[in-house]
Amino acid sequence: MVEKKIVLAILMIIPLFLNGQDLIYKYDNSVIEGLIQEWNYSIVQYIPKDQPNSEPHFLSTHYIDSIRFQNGQFEKFNSLEHHDTGIEQKDRRTYLGIGLLDPVIYTNLRFTYERRFGTGSLALFIPLTIGLEDKVYDSERSLKYRIGLGINFHVPRKQGNSLYVIGFGIYGFSFNLYDYNYNRESINSSKTFISLTNSHSFRIHVNEWLILAPGIDFQLISPSSNGLNYGYPYFWSLRFDILFNL
Repeated sequence: MVEKKIVLAILMIIPLFLNGQDLIYKYDNSVIEGLIQEWNYSIVQYIPKDQPNSEPHFLSTHYIDSIRFQNGQFEKFNSLEHHDTGIEQKDRRTYLGIGLLDPVIYTNLRFTYERRFGTGSLALFIPLTIGLEDKVYDSERSLKYRIGLGINFHVPRKQGNSLYVIGFGIYGFSFNLYDYNYNRESINSSKTFISLTNSHSFRIHVNEWLILAPGIDFQLISPSSNGLNYGYPYFWSLRFDILFNL
């Protein structure tokens, strides 16, 4: 009985994938739903959803704001640039950033590098934090360094750039630790940890090349000599990055 239900569920889901459509967003706020046959930066060839047996339609990209493909890929067109004149549009997929809150709240310098995979929703993410202050307690203020490697997922929108980004990564970090002996003398040492981190941020596009990215990081699991520590030595951190879209 259970196997029949599983087969029935699969049969119900399959049509959702088979009937996927591409979405063409025009500058007049209208949307064309159909299957794109071919496209370039000058013209798009497609078959409308409501006319599956018709001849291919053609539409100049001068009228198109963006395209959302059924596989999740997103393509944004620049209305100020005419691609048929031979002027090549720069493919902006690289982001370099710096944390604005980190020096103020955590006395650290934080830099970020992000590279999107094509025009899709996934991106490689590398952060680097350099500690500037030596504190007496275990927190982000006592960081010596932190570097990581992760994947960002830019949640797609029906139109325009993504506003919400979710990230997961593995981070290595070292922080200063103060121990006290029996004579109550402070002994400075450091420990190194590896943790799993989850990040959430909003992307506010000020213009074509400048992005504001407020967000929050969660330290999920960190192994130590005592086993797995949850959120150790700190659980969450506020972020406010400024990103340069290169």
